Amino acid sequence: MNRRWSGTSRAYLPGMHIRLLTSLFPLFICACSSGPPVTNGAGQAIVVPSGWVEVASNCNFSFRAPKDLVRNDVKGIDSCVGSHKSESLTFSYDYGRYSNSLSGYNAKPNFSESNVLIDGTPAKLVACDSEAGRFVGIYVANDGRGQKLEASIFCSTKGACEDTARTILSTITWK
Repeated sequence: MNRRWSGTSRAYLPGMHIRLLTSLFPLFICACSSGPPVTNGAGQAIVVPSGWVEVASNCNFSFRAPKDLVRNDVKGIDSCVGSHKSESLTFSYDYGRYSNSLSGYNAKPNFSESNVLIDGTPAKLVACDSEAGRFVGIYVANDGRGQKLEASIFCSTKGACEDTARTILSTITWK
């Protein structure tokens, strides 16, 4: 029997559906290991791993992170600051008029810089090696309210932690 795809002149190959399902299986596995996409205020869809929680920062934004990220008590002088720590990373932020622009990292090994959007707001993303592992940070020069944000993550290991750091930073959503 020579079946044809509807509206085309290509012949149907009996094993084609098996090959198609086999090629899509890895995508199915990846989709199942993540939670539903989160849409930030700019309409950007961000895939967040399942089991992550939303964390309110007390600084006009929230973010999503693994459950094991624990808040540390820190005090700022002229801005809103915060710190959260897990076994593999430390996430710190400084939100205010005098936040660090991350310009001092360009001499570090394996430095990279790119422009990104954080909840629709232009930002600079910086990554480099640090003495303790890997550093990934963002700098927002103006959040739309005249404030700046520096948010950085120090990973105690390289590799998968950097992907986690980039995902945490990409989930920042303004209140």
